[in-house]
This record gives sequence, C-alpha cells and structure tokens, in this order.
Amino acid sequence: VSRLEVDPAGRPAEVSLFRDRRRAVLNGQLPNPTSRALLLDTLRKGLNVDAIEDFITLEPGISYSPWLDRWPALLPVLPDTPFGLTISGERALISGQVSSGAEHEALIRALKSMLPGMTLVDWLTVTAQE
Repeated sequence: VSRLEVDPAGRPAEVSLFRDRRRAVLNGQLPNPTSRALLLDTLRKGLNVDAIEDFITLEPGISYSPWLDRWPALLPVLPDTPFGLTISGERALISGQVSSGAEHEALIRALKSMLPGMTLVDWLTVTAQE
C-alpha cells in the first residue's frame, strides 16, 4: 500500500473498530476516501462478520499516519471474540476477551510489532483459568 496523500501538518488519523459476534462498527476520522476504502475493503475481506457499520468521517486536515499502511496486517491477529481496537495518534487501545494467557501474550506481542513506537494500552481480559 502506498502512502496516502494527506496534509503532513494536521491531526493524526484516528479509528476505532469494535466487533461483537457477527457485526463490526468502524468509527473515526480519516484524511480521504482512499484511506476509508482501504480500511473498509480490508475489513470485508479479513474480518469474519456479516455486517460492517461505517461511521468514518473524512477530514482533509488529517495528517498521514503510518499505521494506515499496516492496517491490513492487523486484522489477522485480532481475536475472534468481541473486541475493540482504537488507534489515535501515537496510542492504541485494545479491549475485549481472549481465552488464554498465551493468546493474550501473542496478541500483545503482534500488536506491538505492527505498531512500533506506539503506546499500547491493554484492556484485554483472559477468560480461562490457567
């Protein structure tokens, strides 16, 4: 994916993705229709859901955010259980449930490698007793 043409001096792109069973909700601010199409296309192909609710707004003053290029690689590591992922500026927040400590560690490790330099806030809950 090539860098998206946006205003480098503006606010960073921000996206929240929530998944509950067979439905996903996408919310946030992106710089242009190309970035929105990339996220939606990737969700349709890579997230096992029946419906995607799109509440993205386009704002030309949004700056290039490097995580936009890595978005397609993020989806395969996200849990199949209900979760939330918010990426804003230099911060990412993941919430939801995972079935084991090993799954939790693997998910956090994958997110950190795909979002280098970002602060990762971990609100995941491990559901199984180990």
